[in-house]
Amino acid sequence: MGTRETGRLSRVTDKLEFLRADNAAEALLDYFSGLGVQPKTASERCPSRSIPLILISQLPRSGGSLLSQLFDGHPRLLVYPWEMKIGFPSKSRWPDLKLSDTADRLFATLFHAELALFARKGYQKNGKGRRTKERLRFNYSPIEHYQSFVSLLPSDPNRRSILDTYFCTLFEAWQPYKSNADAVVGFVPKMASFPDSIASFFQDYPDGRLISILRDPADWFASRRAHTKSGQVRYGNVDDEMRIWNRMACNALRYQKDYGAQFFMLSFRELVTNREGTLRRLVQWCGVDFNPCLLEQTFDGNPIESNTNFDDPEDRLSEAVLERKRGLAKCECQKAYELTQQMRAELERAGLHL
Repeated sequence: MGTRETGRLSRVTDKLEFLRADNAAEALLDYFSGLGVQPKTASERCPSRSIPLILISQLPRSGGSLLSQLFDGHPRLLVYPWEMKIGFPSKSRWPDLKLSDTADRLFATLFHAELALFARKGYQKNGKGRRTKERLRFNYSPIEHYQSFVSLLPSDPNRRSILDTYFCTLFEAWQPYKSNADAVVGFVPKMASFPDSIASFFQDYPDGRLISILRDPADWFASRRAHTKSGQVRYGNVDDEMRIWNRMACNALRYQKDYGAQFFMLSFRELVTNREGTLRRLVQWCGVDFNPCLLEQTFDGNPIESNTNFDDPEDRLSEAVLERKRGLAKCECQKAYELTQQMRAELERAGLHL
């Protein structure tokens, strides 16, 4: 591969770039080389093991980042860094793995290229309201991850063994001290909006669990609308957004019926106002012990700011996230509640208090 191609790949964040290459292995290695990341000190590769996945998924701006970063420091959980972008053909879909693919292409299908960028530059929270430009060290080796995956993938893999190998080798290349953890935790916005993807998740992980957080629709709309791009409002139509909110609420009720004890429907308000009580219930459901570290948002054990598009004082953030509707016009707030009245009533009957 030529110098121009290598230079282009050094900026890649889309896994399709690797899959479109004539040689996925060469494209991946060129990418790592272009970033200047190196393998860690050589160590014995531990065999992969089958480990359950706890999937956090619901609409964006509903508390998924918050919950995954509260789980981050727990010694018995392997929490995927940032959003879990293993999806293919799109990040919000459960990955479509082709068992006939080579190990290199299977790795490329699951690989989250931005993790390699974080390994070089350090990790920084997203959100327009972030208060610092400080980056946290991310001691992950994408080369080690890739080489271990190719080396340890079974010769005749199934979908679950591919995923187990991918996750085990990822965390071995980042947090080898957590090798005895009980579960992987990953946050994927919007995947729960697609019941077929959730069905595929449970097919691959019959021992898996799904958490979906639902937020007051008016507060959610205000936060969603503030999530602009280059200053342009992308989600400003209250009718369209409430259709999306209603669909997610309907799916959550469906998952409660279809997956029973493997599904946990959570109120954003409860997570914010009763953090300890809510997390005690959650970790008991996850099958791990409560740990005080769950009460603080962290990345790789380091304290981290909330992912917000607003400039709230830190000491008021917990209150402010429950008051976002105050930024709406009265007619917008009223319409949001009118359009979601039926679904909110059904959620209340199911025991969820928004």
